[in-house]
Amino acid sequence: MNGKNAINATLTHSRVAIEQPAPVKGNQRDDIVLDCKVKEIHYGDFLAVRDSHVPIDRKQIAGFIGPSGCGKSTVLRSLNRMNDFSATEPEVLLMDEPCSALDPIATRQVEELMLELKENHSVALVTHNMQQATRVVDKTAFFGVDMSAGGRTGYLVEMGETSQIFNHPREQVTQQAAIGTRRPAWCKLADFIKYHANERYLHSSSKTGY
Repeated sequence: MNGKNAINATLTHSRVAIEQPAPVKGNQRDDIVLDCKVKEIHYGDFLAVRDSHVPIDRKQIAGFIGPSGCGKSTVLRSLNRMNDFSATEPEVLLMDEPCSALDPIATRQVEELMLELKENHSVALVTHNMQQATRVVDKTAFFGVDMSAGGRTGYLVEMGETSQIFNHPREQVTQQAAIGTRRPAWCKLADFIKYHANERYLHSSSKTGY
């Protein structure tokens, strides 16, 4: 299916455009399998997500990260409406925290499966596991929460190569993000994550015996 497809992403009203670009040789859009442009997504009168442009690259893993309530899963569901048109042979596989209740060994197995799947598909992954994002995600979209109007509206802060997001973020919001835990100002997000990944591994090992 080529051309532009506007998808109503919720049961109420939304302004979302999801394009499946026609391949154009020599054009960077040839690498994009779905181009999700969210203007607004509402649940009733509640503005859930605004101003988020999330292109999904062909045969890549796109990761959605950010605090709870920032709209990661809502944006993922908007992509699911596009996939409904090609459910028998979807080009994009959607995963919403697939490892949230798994132990470290099972988590690694799922991550290996993701890497195998991207040989033939694109993957859009919502995760709260920042270590997982650094291990398997090619491009990371970091979402924030806007509370300036008294509510909680999610929006895309920035999206880029995973190494750039974690080591050299462009936006101050991303730089200050510590995934729910405060960290020293001098500590890069990637270093902070590595430290806590090691702490969690040691804690998990002591409980499981691995």
